[in-house]
Formats: sequence, C-alpha cells, structure tokens
Amino acid sequence: MKRFFNKALLFLSLCVLGSCFQAIESPCPAADNTKTKKNHTQSLTKQDKSALDWVTGSGKPASPGNAAPNKASGLPPTHTPGTSPPNDLSNKHVPAKAPVSPPPAKTAPVGEAAGIGDLESMIKTIKQQQATIDLKAVGDSIIILRRKITNNPEDPVLRQRLGTLLYLAGDYEGAASELKHAISLKPTNYVAHALLGRVLADAGEREASSMEFHTAIALAPTVAATHCLYGESLVSRGDVSEGINEFRRSIGIKPNAMALTGLAEALMIAQDVDGSLKAARQAVSEESNSPDAYVALTKALLLSGDTEGAARTAREALLLNPNSAASHIAVGRSLYATGKP
Repeated sequence: MKRFFNKALLFLSLCVLGSCFQAIESPCPAADNTKTKKNHTQSLTKQDKSALDWVTGSGKPASPGNAAPNKASGLPPTHTPGTSPPNDLSNKHVPAKAPVSPPPAKTAPVGEAAGIGDLESMIKTIKQQQATIDLKAVGDSIIILRRKITNNPEDPVLRQRLGTLLYLAGDYEGAASELKHAISLKPTNYVAHALLGRVLADAGEREASSMEFHTAIALAPTVAATHCLYGESLVSRGDVSEGINEFRRSIGIKPNAMALTGLAEALMIAQDVDGSLKAARQAVSEESNSPDAYVALTKALLLSGDTEGAARTAREALLLNPNSAASHIAVGRSLYATGKP
C-alpha cells in the first residue's frame, strides 16, 4: 500500500512539471495582448502620444513655464493649482474710463466766423481804396460780383461785397440798395448795418444813418470797429463831442489804432492839443505800420510846435504809404512849418 502511494505522488509531480514547461513554451493570451498593445503604442506618432497622454492623464504635469498651449498639437493649456486659469479675467487690470469734460459753451460767432466778413478789415479797405482808387479794377470787380449774384441771388455776403464796391465807386444809391438787400436776407448782419450807416451818412441822411449804427451796435455791442465807424460819421457831420465818446467806447472795448487816430483828429478839432498828442502817440504805439496814425501824430506835433518831430513822422507816413494823399499833405505842412522848401 505504501509503495502504491509513492507511485501516485510521483505521477502527480510529473504532471505538474509538464504543465509548467508547456506554459513557458506557449505564452498565455494576456501576455500576447500586452505585447500587441506595446507594439501599437510604439507605432503612434509623437502628436498621437501627447494626445493620448493628455486624455488618459498619464503625461507629465505641466510646469508654470509650460502653461502656454502647444500650437502644433492644439492642446488646451494647463495651469498650476493656486493660480488663475488662462481664461480667468478676474485678475486682469481694467483701465478706468477717463472723465468726460463737458463741451465748452458756444459763443455767438461774429465777423468772418459768422459768414458776414470782418468789419475792421472792410473799413481799412474802404479807407485805403478811397485814397488810391482804381475805378477800372473796381468796375471789373462789380461785373464779376453781379454775375455771381445772378447765380446766387440769396447770398447776403455777395450783396454786401457788391454794396461796398458800389460805395467805393461813388454809387451811394446802388450801395444802399445792395446793403439793404443783404440785411433783408440776414437781418442779424451787423456789418451790413454798419456799412449802410456809413453810406447813408456820406449821402447826408443823418437820421437813417444813426438808426443803422444803433442797430449794428445792438446786434454786436462788443465790436470796437462799429463804434469807431459811428464816431467818424458823427465827427464828419459836426457832432464832435458825440464822436469823441464813440471813439472812447471803441478804445474801451479794444485799444486800436483806428479809434485812437480818430480820437486824436477829433480832439484837435476840439482844441485839446495835449489829448490829441497823447492819443496819436498811442495810435503809433498800437500799430507802428499805420500811415494814418503817423499823419495824425504829425498834425498833433505841428499844433504843439514840434516842427522837427512833425517832419520825421510825416516822412515815416510817406514811407509806409507813398500813394497816400494825406501822407504827402503831412510832409508838405511839416516842411512849410520848418521853413524848408
């Protein structure tokens, strides 16, 4: 019995050893699957491996320096714990809006800004042209303006310019008609009112002239040239004291050579030699290239007895405007006063 048991034990051992040798020579299916998976993984491209690692979570954790997305793979960025995600806008600095200041208050335009011309420039043009007027040039300009008005009959600026040229040509009636037409097209045109006042004053219509000047001053009370033009009209018709007041109002608004020259001339008529000399000197100081200012100073110096000074200022006036009749008269009077031929 003992012998039989030993033989059975030996047979069982041999069976076990045989199974082990068979397992070594023939790998199990699990091992084959592992090998196949390994070979398939090796056949993947680098891009596919990166995508696979990201999906399965088997890749290396991204460092802060590698948080930027991979442009080649198109992978989403990663970020370290404790920091804001790349799309988190909570830590971004939003600049504050600059304070919006209210727009400056608009002021009523005057002169050229209002589309009606500058009165002071027009007055200077009138004075200069009256001394050395070229009637042919004025006539040509009138023809051109009339053609423009034919195409634009409702343009007040064209009417105003035509009225000014007609005044220079001596056609007071035509000038008044065009200026009135300009006013009818634009009643707030203070320049046209002032020029019409000047035309009516030269035409001898005192009341109508004063009314136009008052209207112009009411429309633009801060325009110094209107008071100056009105002062000249008052002095020319004999209202010297009223003219002096208007010149002083003009100077009070804005010191200017035109008003100071007019004041000096008016004070000479009023026999105020010192006042006229002071106003004339101030006019030259205000505008050193004004021949009218030097002419006024020459007259004041002659009244004060300073003939040598009068000769110098007269020559200066002639140099500034050799075509001015007033400058030549000033030179002649100064030479006569000094006894020189």
